[in-house]
Amino acid sequence: MATRAVKYHNLKAAADLLSCSVSQVYNYIAADRIVAVKMDGKTLISDEEIARFQSSLPRMVSRMKPPGAKPGKAA
Repeated sequence: MATRAVKYHNLKAAADLLSCSVSQVYNYIAADRIVAVKMDGKTLISDEEIARFQSSLPRMVSRMKPPGAKPGKAA
């Protein structure tokens, strides 16, 4: 049985994939929202961990009224 190679990203690449800053990635790691590993002094995050984190994010709910909606009465 062959094992599948896991792809790892450094923090800059992970931040780019997550559309956030490297500092924010460190914050996610510190808050145990992202699991990172160390290899030769480098902090790395796997593809699977990035996908797991992204799938854990809450769905965005818009507060905007749909186009053509009639304004409601003020209470």
